[in-house]
Amino acid sequence: MILVMITSAESAHIMPIWLEVSAMCISGFFGGEVAAKRGAPILGVLIGGLIFGLGGGVVRDLMLNVMPAAIANWYLLPAVGLAVLLGGACSRFISQTGLPILWIQALALGMLVLIGCDKASHFGISVYAVVAMGVITAMAGGSILDVLSGTRAALLNQGAWHLTSLVAGAVCFVILEHFNLPALAGIGTVITVVASRLISAHLGWQCPEFPKGNSENP
Repeated sequence: MILVMITSAESAHIMPIWLEVSAMCISGFFGGEVAAKRGAPILGVLIGGLIFGLGGGVVRDLMLNVMPAAIANWYLLPAVGLAVLLGGACSRFISQTGLPILWIQALALGMLVLIGCDKASHFGISVYAVVAMGVITAMAGGSILDVLSGTRAALLNQGAWHLTSLVAGAVCFVILEHFNLPALAGIGTVITVVASRLISAHLGWQCPEFPKGNSENP
């Protein structure tokens, strides 16, 4: 039963493999840069970056009851591992030169949302679950790395849109996919995540939050 489910799931996954590898490598590069910036040793950078790059996809696949792509495809671990080490090695250079690391992060997040939504959409699940799988694919790895490094998860921080951008991109995907526009859904998802992330950071837009009560009056 499980083997049949795995086989059917893999045949339904039509996203080009180069896109998935690229997204995970970009995410791994960013994860390696983050881990190195937080003072992790080389082995810690490698493990942390792999978790950042592959963790979301592993969580998604386990929830969908299929073999994780990071295990099923032999080339993902070495490819992402090299990207992680490159990100760690470039961490000081990036900090000193002020390279637009936010662009790299936004692009990686957009691609991961697209991959997660695309894969989940072929399982016959609700559009709400598709949105959730896209968001989980993009944020789970980073959240695990934040926990391991003793940092508050980025999606829980007030600031420029993070989780809001992921949800917006996933919603864009399900809407365009509903109208049978797969190519436009792919492009629109990535553009929505990247644009909302960068524009919110540039304009100082804060993530929506509930009104805070008066702490002096319990």
